[in-house]
Amino acid sequence: LLEACNTDGSSGDGTSAVSWSTGEIMSRYLAQSNALLAVKDKSVCELGAGLGSCGLAAAIGGASSVMMTDYGPQHLQKNIDLNLNLVKSINPEVEVHASKLIWGEERQSEAYTDGKQYDIILGSDILYDSKEGYDALVQTCNTLCATTGEIY
Repeated sequence: LLEACNTDGSSGDGTSAVSWSTGEIMSRYLAQSNALLAVKDKSVCELGAGLGSCGLAAAIGGASSVMMTDYGPQHLQKNIDLNLNLVKSINPEVEVHASKLIWGEERQSEAYTDGKQYDIILGSDILYDSKEGYDALVQTCNTLCATTGEIY
């Protein structure tokens, strides 16, 4: 996958402009055949997507739709635009979107339009400040995850 930003964070745009190693690991996991079954024909929401490598891997892996979210989604949208032709060549039916999402305020996000819930919630290296954000993250997961959904 192509990346719209440097992987070392030198763009000066904070954590959303960096490709973190845990995201790369989860992307590789999603590319494995047994993990592909988990996303096949499912709706997926990636939280704290940054550059969206996990969401793009889910889209390539057969997800029916992927919503990638971040506090600042500008780099995310650029990366989707760079990779959409590749994604569509492998999974032509997938819908891929990016949206701003502030945990705890998910009902104001495009990710929650019309009460949308997802079969799978992905998050990789999304908590990096001690306990800050835990409660809001749990609230967001509870709101966005379908009753029979899974969180990775």
